[in-house]
Amino acid sequence: MMHWRPSRRARPFRVRVLSFDVILPRGLGENDWCLAAIHINNRGGWAKNLSSGWHPDLKEYDPCCAWGAYIRLHGTKGQSVGKYSDDEIGAIAVRVEDWTAHGRDVFVMCNNTDDGRPPSAIADWRNLSARLIEMGVMQKPEEQTLLKMVKTAKVEGLEESKEKAKVEASKESKTMKKVTAEKKPIEKALQKMVKNAKVELLEESKENFNVEKQVKVDASKESTTRKRVRGEEKAGRFQHRKEG
Repeated sequence: MMHWRPSRRARPFRVRVLSFDVILPRGLGENDWCLAAIHINNRGGWAKNLSSGWHPDLKEYDPCCAWGAYIRLHGTKGQSVGKYSDDEIGAIAVRVEDWTAHGRDVFVMCNNTDDGRPPSAIADWRNLSARLIEMGVMQKPEEQTLLKMVKTAKVEGLEESKEKAKVEASKESKTMKKVTAEKKPIEKALQKMVKNAKVELLEESKENFNVEKQVKVDASKESTTRKRVRGEEKAGRFQHRKEG
């Protein structure tokens, strides 16, 4: 069995059961565990009472989970020995293509790590990967490297853009602070000029008011003098008539 971790790492887990019934698959499905499809040759009885072949049958294999499939190959001769034929690898490739087409992640473990040259596990994996590349399920190693380089370049470009944006924002902030600092003395000078102008206008208004007031007083005095002179002139004329 296998469990799919949030970190995108598969963690294998082995459980020993005496009998396979519906409870096990149901529990696996409820907890999103993946049941492995195992191929084994047990002619020598090295794997207890397990029969040779696929467990379960590859065509009827249900992983019991929604996210993937898990295949374990233990060799064609038993005890992790023996390379698989082209037809057997081809059948596995067809199933892998079907699973991946439905959005599943597929894990294949070649456990037939014998002393072959190359070891059977390496030979089988090369055969399977070549078929999957031909079918468009996998990408060539150099293409994977190129895609990784492109992805890395995109990430680096994004980080570089972020860094440039930060630098530009910092420059703009410094410029704004400088402009603000330069504006403050000018604003203070303008405020002082306005204040002085207001004071001058106020003083000028007061002076004009005092002048106007003095003019009115002088005019009033002049009017009084004229009235007094006229009164004296009238009194003089009246006295002259009386004497005559």
